[in-house]
Amino acid sequence: MVFVLEYTGHGRKVTRRLLGLLAVEPLVVLGLLACPATRALVRSYASDAVGPVPVVRLGPAYWPHFVYTTGLVAFAGGLLVITLMRISPMYRCQSGLLLAVVTLTLTGNALASFGVGWFGWLDPTPVAGSLAGWVLVWGVFRFRLLDLLPVARTKVFERITDGVLVVDAYRRIVDVNPAARRMLGPAAAVGHPAWRTCWVTRPRSSMRKRERRSCASAPIRSLATSK
Repeated sequence: MVFVLEYTGHGRKVTRRLLGLLAVEPLVVLGLLACPATRALVRSYASDAVGPVPVVRLGPAYWPHFVYTTGLVAFAGGLLVITLMRISPMYRCQSGLLLAVVTLTLTGNALASFGVGWFGWLDPTPVAGSLAGWVLVWGVFRFRLLDLLPVARTKVFERITDGVLVVDAYRRIVDVNPAARRMLGPAAAVGHPAWRTCWVTRPRSSMRKRERRSCASAPIRSLATSK
């Protein structure tokens, strides 16, 4: 979770309080497992099991742990995929790869937890995790999965002092950085036509002197994107 927040440019949200909250649940589960008297609250093995494969019994404390870990992984994976897709279509392969890895791991764990078919006595989570690891390694070398370009592009776009507007084929604003928003005001809003901004269509003769000076001194860059 912390890696995803840092990677997607939300590093400011990684505070000591957040780290402490994330550590509470794992510490509680480890404490329950470390104590023989409470170990069965998470999972236990039937003492009267017959056969070479022991039967695992899941305790009442396992299901909050299952919901917590599954939700955390799903949220982090979804945030990473959505961020990559919003930044550029170039990251479709990386997004699909990450989505496949997260789905593979969560599916294996869910099948074992709910005891679907023969997964009730054969846990596929370690195998799914190993396959996911191999897929990640392949993605690192094939698609440069850990390339920090998304973070760099986001930081530059947000912090550059020049105003930047991104418009589509219909001249609608699809993205705007804070500098352009400060210079142009409410007119520079995502979804609005670009002609609403003073620097595109308003005749200079119809502007007030102060407006002409403001528009002339505002360095605005327009980036057109294909539909």
